[in-house]
Amino acid sequence: MHLYNRRGRADAAPHGAGHTVDTDIADLAAVQHHTGARYVAAHSHGCFVTLRAARQLAFDRIALYDPTVNLGGFFPTDWFAEFEAAVRAGHRSRALALMGRGVRAGGPLSALPLSLQTAVAHAFQWTPVGRTMGELLPTVVIECRESLTHDEPAAAYAGITAEVLLVTGGWCPPYYRTINNDLAAALPRAASIVVPGSRHDAIAIARPALCAPFAEFFADGLSSPRRTRSLPGPA
Repeated sequence: MHLYNRRGRADAAPHGAGHTVDTDIADLAAVQHHTGARYVAAHSHGCFVTLRAARQLAFDRIALYDPTVNLGGFFPTDWFAEFEAAVRAGHRSRALALMGRGVRAGGPLSALPLSLQTAVAHAFQWTPVGRTMGELLPTVVIECRESLTHDEPAAAYAGITAEVLLVTGGWCPPYYRTINNDLAAALPRAASIVVPGSRHDAIAIARPALCAPFAEFFADGLSSPRRTRSLPGPA
């Protein structure tokens, strides 16, 4: 197994001038060239990179968790301009609150007043995870601009020949289910499942309930018994 960080993160190169998703695809191609890997697992913006890369690189199996892919304008984007302005002004707590509110990552908490969410985001940055997220905000701006402005129908990915497992969690924003289902319908070999009780960040926590369908998919492909049913989860 090979794990690498995209640019703009601690152990990776910084974003250069004119960075686009094509830069990320070239990085993924370089990893594949040096490792020979043909299985890929990705999360969020990494799913967007992987899907676009799969239109030109040879992969056998791809597993994606909560792909940040803007299909026909379905992914929420109305928060991004204000979020980018807050990041550029150095207002990290406000930026984190705007992003969480915009993508509805906090479920019912996303409906709280922005001032209260900003206060929560400020406290969150005193934790190691919150501090890291605050430091990564300039990187998030670059990545979100790429994934949100590339607005294409699911059919744009229909030429991908790899087997694709599309996963979201029962506690993730519901638009991820729609994105996954639309992609699964458009791709020639794909399946969409929901894992109960999993949030958007669950792949970083890697509990057994979420790891199992990934492991079974990479072992058996879409013939895995797990693949034949969508796991129920709360709306």
